[in-house]
Amino acid sequence: MASIRIIKQEYVNFDKFYKLFKWCKKNRIIVLGPRDKKSRNRMFANLEINAINVKLTFRRNDKTTTYCSRLDGGDIKQHISGMRAYTTMCQNILPWHIPNLKHNSLYEYHKNKKGQIEWVVEPTHQLMYFNKQLNNNRYSNCYGYDLNSAFTYAMMQPIPNTEVEPELYRTTKEGEIGFLLDGSVIFKKGYFANFIFPAMESPFINFAEKYYAKKRYAKTEEDKEKFKQTLNYCIGYMHRTNPFIRNCIVARSNEKIQDLMDENTLYCNTDSIVSRVKRPDLEKNLGKGLGQWKIEHQGDFAFKDFSYQWNDAIPIYRGVSKKWFENFEKANGRFWDLLIDPLPTAVYNGYAWNEEKFDFDKIEWRDVDAKEVESCTKSKEL
Repeated sequence: MASIRIIKQEYVNFDKFYKLFKWCKKNRIIVLGPRDKKSRNRMFANLEINAINVKLTFRRNDKTTTYCSRLDGGDIKQHISGMRAYTTMCQNILPWHIPNLKHNSLYEYHKNKKGQIEWVVEPTHQLMYFNKQLNNNRYSNCYGYDLNSAFTYAMMQPIPNTEVEPELYRTTKEGEIGFLLDGSVIFKKGYFANFIFPAMESPFINFAEKYYAKKRYAKTEEDKEKFKQTLNYCIGYMHRTNPFIRNCIVARSNEKIQDLMDENTLYCNTDSIVSRVKRPDLEKNLGKGLGQWKIEHQGDFAFKDFSYQWNDAIPIYRGVSKKWFENFEKANGRFWDLLIDPLPTAVYNGYAWNEEKFDFDKIEWRDVDAKEVESCTKSKEL
C-alpha cells in the first residue's frame, strides 16, 4: 500500500493562532484557501476560514504543520486529524487493505472547484430527525438514550467487497449490498441499485474492539477523546478513497436508529434517541459495552427543528457558538430559553475576518445590528 503523507495538525487557542498568523504575514505569502500543488512551496502559508473554525498551514524548519483554532474563542477538543485516524486504522487491519477506488473511471472520482472530493455516488448523510407534529414545545419527563460508539458498532457488520467489479442496474440478491447514486444503501434483496457488491465479513472487527477498549479504559479525558476521534474520523476520511464502505457504515448506523423510532420519539440522530416515555426495549441493553445503550439525559426537553435544550443547560443550536449562550447567562443572570429568547442579530464569534485589512478583528460579546458589523469589519457573516 502506498504510504499516506501526513501533515501534522495542532489545535491551539486563538491567541496562539493569531501570533502564528502575524508571523506568517511577515515571513510568508498568505493564500486564502486549502493547500494545493501551487501553494505547497515553503514561501506560502494557507489560511482557511469557515463558519467558526480556522486553519493556518505553513512550512517552518522543514516541517509542515496545520494549526487549527476557533473564531469564537472556544475550547479545542479535537486532538487528531482525519488522515491520522485513517492511517491508524489502516495499520491495524493489515494485511488487508482498503481498496482505493480513485483510479477506476467507473466511479468518476474528481475534485470540484472548492477542492471537495466527489464521486458518482453521493455521500450518505447522517440521520437527523425531529418530530414535526410535536415541534417547538417543551416536554417533561423525557429520556435521552445514547448508543455507545454507533459508527464503531456499524463497522463490525458486513461491508461491500469492493475488490471486485460491481454489477450494475439490477435488483439485489441475498448476500449483496446495493448503492444508489443519491447515497442510499440497500441491505435487503429485491431492490433496484445502481452498484451492487457481494457482502463480506468486516475486516475492522479487531480494530474496532481494540480502540473501543482503549477509549473505555483510558486513564485521562484527553486520551479518551483521542481514541474516540480515531474511531470516528477514520470513517469520514474513508470518503476520499472508498465511498461505498464509508456509506455502508453510515447507513447501518442510520438504519439501526430508524428501526427503533416510534410515535413518542421527539428527536434522534445517528447515535441517539429522545423519547417522551421510557423505552424498556432499550433499557434491557443498558451498559458500557460496544453497541449498548446509556441514559445520557433525563428531564425537560425543548426542541425547535434540529435545535434542542435539556432542562436549563446550554442548548445545541446549529450555527451559534456555545460561547454566546454563556455570555447571555452572565449578562442576564439566567439561562437562555430556546422557546422564548431571541438569538443574536449578527455576531456569534469573538473574531471576524476583515478582508480589507487582511487581518482578524476582535468583536465584543454583545448583540449588535448586522449593518454595524458589516460597516465595522467589512467581513462576511461568519
